[in-house]
Amino acid sequence: MVSEDYSVYTRNNYTPGFGYYSWYYNPYMANMVTEYRYNDIMVLSYNADGVRQWDNFVYKEQYSIEDRGLFSSYLLLNTGGTIGFLYNDFNTSRSKVQLATVDADGRKEDHSFSIEGNDYADWLPRFGKQVSGREIIVPCLHRKQICFAKVVF
Repeated sequence: MVSEDYSVYTRNNYTPGFGYYSWYYNPYMANMVTEYRYNDIMVLSYNADGVRQWDNFVYKEQYSIEDRGLFSSYLLLNTGGTIGFLYNDFNTSRSKVQLATVDADGRKEDHSFSIEGNDYADWLPRFGKQVSGREIIVPCLHRKQICFAKVVF
């Protein structure tokens, strides 16, 4: 079982708070501000009798304003023996792509994708699709154009 901590807040403010801003939208022009928060992912495993075998958490914090959480949440990858969660990490000056994997025994590993170059695209992980046992296609936005990233595990 998988669940993500997700919430939406609307507030009236002339000076929005800090968060991950994309150049695709300018939140400073609105009086009503909508904040999107996508946080930790809980992963639980139960046996056939309904007894919990193990639990684990993928710790993440995603906060954005006036973008409908476009770059937030995660893409689930299921290889049969491992599940993976691909998501953007906004905790740096520039977002980076993270992959957290949880195996059949509940052990978690975190991996960071290194994106080459200074001018890389913004990934939209929750709109991605798994196309084979170990391959996903993720849409990206680059200078208001759509492109796709193919990730093979």
